[in-house]
Amino acid sequence: MDKDILKKIEREVQDDLCLLIDIGPKYFLTSQLLELRGRCRQNIKHTQTLRKVSLNIGVAACSFIVVPFLTGVAGFSSAAVLFLRWLPMLFFIFIAFSIWSNLKFKRPDYWDKHLQTINTELLNRKNKTDSAIYN
Repeated sequence: MDKDILKKIEREVQDDLCLLIDIGPKYFLTSQLLELRGRCRQNIKHTQTLRKVSLNIGVAACSFIVVPFLTGVAGFSSAAVLFLRWLPMLFFIFIAFSIWSNLKFKRPDYWDKHLQTINTELLNRKNKTDSAIYN
């Protein structure tokens, strides 16, 4: 049990974003902030891609509500039954994928908040540097 706690502490110390939350951006070097900003942007793109995939699965699941009706009306009752059997599976996949992506990869607003914090600090540093040069 003690080893698990130590491993958790090591992971949190190595995670610069946790440090950014805990101590604030002013204690980071500019190069570290630029690296963190790149990671935040990458994570935002990744979560947006996962959300698009989840949305596509949801749309496919919804189409499996209409398709059985249309195939049944067209006289393809065996195809309609097949589509109806797949309907619960697609809804389950949609819900499971959505939950997994939200748990595994944080919400986009989480990354946006960090990105805004980093950008504000970088802008403050730039303004301080500019004022020192021109004054």
